[in-house]
Amino acid sequence: MKILKNIKKIGYKGYKSVRRGVINPFLDLVRLFFASTYRRAALAIIPFLALLFFLDYHVFLSVKEVNWISIVARVHGIFFDIVLLGLFLLIFELLRGRKRKIDRYREELEDIFFWNEKEGILKKAGIIRRLSALGAKIKELSGIVLAGADINKVNLEGATLEGADLSGVKLNDSLLNRIIFTRHAVATKQEIIFSMETRFTRISGAELNNARICDAECACMDFSGIQMMYAKLNRTNLKSAVFHKAILRFAEMKEALLEDADFSEADLYRATFKGADLQGSFFSRDKEKKWENGFCAQLSHTDFENANLNGALMNHVDMSHACCKKASMMNTKLKNANLGWVNFENSLLIDADLHDADMNHTILKDANLAGANLRKAKNLTLEQVKEVKTLYQASLDDDLLKEITKNRFNHLFKWPEEQLS
Repeated sequence: MKILKNIKKIGYKGYKSVRRGVINPFLDLVRLFFASTYRRAALAIIPFLALLFFLDYHVFLSVKEVNWISIVARVHGIFFDIVLLGLFLLIFELLRGRKRKIDRYREELEDIFFWNEKEGILKKAGIIRRLSALGAKIKELSGIVLAGADINKVNLEGATLEGADLSGVKLNDSLLNRIIFTRHAVATKQEIIFSMETRFTRISGAELNNARICDAECACMDFSGIQMMYAKLNRTNLKSAVFHKAILRFAEMKEALLEDADFSEADLYRATFKGADLQGSFFSRDKEKKWENGFCAQLSHTDFENANLNGALMNHVDMSHACCKKASMMNTKLKNANLGWVNFENSLLIDADLHDADMNHTILKDANLAGANLRKAKNLTLEQVKEVKTLYQASLDDDLLKEITKNRFNHLFKWPEEQLS
């Protein structure tokens, strides 16, 4: 009995191995053949194959001496022709199938475009993901509602999302270059406020970590509470945009237009603003009040090299270890700000307000501090001041003023051109 049981076990294992190695692959080939795409390709090849064999048969009968080498060569040539034709038909069918899918998904999106319930939003998000996976360009999405949708890693390059509701949407790792959130790039502020209710894109609370939004139109957008860590917004129009309490760590905004932008209480740790226009932007909402959490905006290790910060409101901000080389900061408000280890080399701080700012190890080499207010500046030493380009009409504490005069650095109180004479 034991021998019979062992034979049954061996037979069952052998059957499983045969099924796995021979039967299942054969069944897969049969299913593949009967799939619509491959069936059409096979049916197109069969008549061609029959014609070739018919011609070869007549040639074979007309020849008295059989040349097997030429027959084998002809068969191989026929097989190669069949493979090429099959590949051509397969590629054509796949491309046609892709186009049909794209057309179908676009029609479905149009049908449910204004279905703004939770189920409709989920379906629209799914269709957008499928269209992006197929490499289709999604151009017109104005007015679409996708609040809270998860559409990470999609390609919406060049799309128009004017008036869309993207509140809480997840667009992490997405490609959004040249996207149009608003057409107010040349509109006046009054026109923007007048048309804001009907045409303003809502995107507050969304996630756009590692997203690419370069060369886009995002003027007057409300990005409050948004997460945009490692995002790239280079050369993007963000005029009058609101980034209140936004998380923009390691974000890039090189050469971006950020005039009158609101960064109050935003986290901009290690963000890059090289060559950006931040004229009139504000990083704190009150000129005098210090917020309960200490500093209004987190600007530690932020790069403002060659940026325009004229007239910016930066009172109480934490700018420790920031880079402001060659930055233009005329009439910038930096009262009570943390400027420890900040590099102001070759920067313009004309008429800047640095009252009560912490300037521990701040680099002021060749900085223009004409008309600047440096009264009650903490940790400001003679070693720092003697490297500046000028202190013409600057306001200083009496103790520091006496120390400068005592060490014969009076030339610093002249305008740079006058120092040479």
